[in-house]
Amino acid sequence: MIECTEAQQVISAAFDGEFADAPALEVAKEHCRTCSGCAVFVTTLAAMNRLPAPEMPGAALERILATVSDEYATQAEEPLAVMQEVQEVREVARLRVPVWAPWAAAAAVLLVAAGVVTTQGVRYLLKPLAGVDTAAEVSVTDTADDRQAEFGAESDLSAAEPPAQDGLLIAAEGPSYVVFGDAVYRLVGTAAGEPAGTRVGSVTSALDTGGAASDRPVYADPSSDGIVVIGDDDALLRFEPVVRMLRGTAYAQRSGTIGGFGQWPSLPQGIPEPAAPDGSPAFIAAGTDDAGATVYVRPGTDPSDGFAIAPGTSPSDPAAGNSAWTWWEPRR
Repeated sequence: MIECTEAQQVISAAFDGEFADAPALEVAKEHCRTCSGCAVFVTTLAAMNRLPAPEMPGAALERILATVSDEYATQAEEPLAVMQEVQEVREVARLRVPVWAPWAAAAAVLLVAAGVVTTQGVRYLLKPLAGVDTAAEVSVTDTADDRQAEFGAESDLSAAEPPAQDGLLIAAEGPSYVVFGDAVYRLVGTAAGEPAGTRVGSVTSALDTGGAASDRPVYADPSSDGIVVIGDDDALLRFEPVVRMLRGTAYAQRSGTIGGFGQWPSLPQGIPEPAAPDGSPAFIAAGTDDAGATVYVRPGTDPSDGFAIAPGTSPSDPAAGNSAWTWWEPRR
């Protein structure tokens, strides 16, 4: 069985165009369909690949390379050789500016300023990739679209271009959630055979079918505090509650209806939506939880009555990078 780290390495290599082992790739993609953490990794990676290629004014690269040459002209034992190196770098750069020069050139001048790279190192930062025909090289956007088409069509792990929030990249597509009794549960795996627990109700969800939401039987999971949902073809889908800790107490995430996998939890009915990024007028800041995230409460209440977490958390946070406000109450 593939581990999360290995699956993420395989997926990352595939996005970079470096992986050719199709069976291993399919195993990794199948793992990411049922692992919420890896699903967030893939959607974030896909979103990063969809970002437009950075642009740099035409004269900027020349100014950076001029800074490199000026710096080394004062330090190198053979200034003429240094100038020849920089000229060669310029020739390489002219072929590749549209794709990577903004990052590589900026990195080069910063490293030179720090005295930790030579002109040979600058040449390495700017050199063509092995096996790439620079005259026929396609853009970052083109290759990202191709890879996105592959992953989106075959694994439903695609993501649209995400919004930015407080400098963080937010995954545009949510993990595999369902709502049961207004509590949010996240898919953690599958089980075989018959449900071992007692039926406790149903959830209304399309799951990962992309069709209309329908009622799905729910059973208690005797091996955990989660639930088992009966999916299509009688598949047993195991879910765990989404919780965060505040002063040693577990708080469960609450939400309105989630119609299918990929949708984010929202504020439950009766909790107003803030009008401003600081939570006003609906919320006011009230310290931090055990993970250091700022908690927001409704005026006149305290966190034990429930609290909100602002958008833009990291993918590793229990809110998993949600682009909306989330609501949390003590576990019942």
